[in-house]
Amino acid sequence: MRGVMSNLPYYMYWLVLLLALACVAVAIQAGYGSEMIFWIYAVPIWIWAMYLNFRKGRELMAYLKQHHKEKWEHFTNHTKFGTEGGSSFKLLPFVYSGDYLNDPMVSQLKEDCKDMVLFVMVVFVSIPLVLFYVFLL
Repeated sequence: MRGVMSNLPYYMYWLVLLLALACVAVAIQAGYGSEMIFWIYAVPIWIWAMYLNFRKGRELMAYLKQHHKEKWEHFTNHTKFGTEGGSSFKLLPFVYSGDYLNDPMVSQLKEDCKDMVLFVMVVFVSIPLVLFYVFLL
């Protein structure tokens, strides 16, 4: 069963992140403990972002497995392990390539993956910024 927070439209991910950052700012102004505020923000937001990124990659891989078997095998074929699992490091260059396999669904899934990579990078950058804001200001 998929969680509610993973089925939101893309813009809602940004809204949730902004609301979390606003809650951090309000909590600091209210005088709550800095370390607690940081960990309450950093851990759930990072886990959520990683889960969303993982899920978007798996959606693309599942579609490739069903509709573009040879491309899926390229990403999952390992000399030692066969076709068990995939490599996100192999998938990332494909996501940013111009190869859409003449399939509009692949195009959409690749755009979703790009959006998620951007979101994860912003979350990644926000954590040290929140750390700086919480402990040094």
